[in-house]
Amino acid sequence: MKRALLAMGMLLAAVGALAGPMQIPIAIGDLYQQGQLTLLPDWKPLGKNYRAAVFVQSAPPRTAATYLAAWTDYELPFPEYYEKEKAYLSIRERMLLDCKGGKAGISSASFYAGQFGSGAIVAVKREDKPDMLDVVPDSIEDRLLKQVCPAPKRVRHRAAPHKK
Repeated sequence: MKRALLAMGMLLAAVGALAGPMQIPIAIGDLYQQGQLTLLPDWKPLGKNYRAAVFVQSAPPRTAATYLAAWTDYELPFPEYYEKEKAYLSIRERMLLDCKGGKAGISSASFYAGQFGSGAIVAVKREDKPDMLDVVPDSIEDRLLKQVCPAPKRVRHRAAPHKK
């Protein structure tokens, strides 16, 4: 029994040494509040989901061919990994938005080692022809469409004249 416990302890110590220092996760709500202080005035809060606190660039969206383009910033509570060894805590994505069709796609993404787009850029992905997918209701992408896309113009119909 003692040998089994000793072997288990040695194994856990070896795994801990390989894994490196332990990362204490930050609550997503705390990241959302911190981001509102750190990223202003360039970024506005967009929302939170199970994975990240999300912000949108406050600059007006640009037109990219037939779509609007806007930047989003995802802040992660603990590191995720790009190709096993490249840890990142922040993702900035250039989103293409089809306002009329209710679709969104990612044309490029940059992965940062530090929070709020700081530190080294771990990786960059670019898509020449991003997949434009239907936006899920009540999702971050749905909020992005509602915040970035112009409100639809309402057409006023004239009442038809009464015939006698």
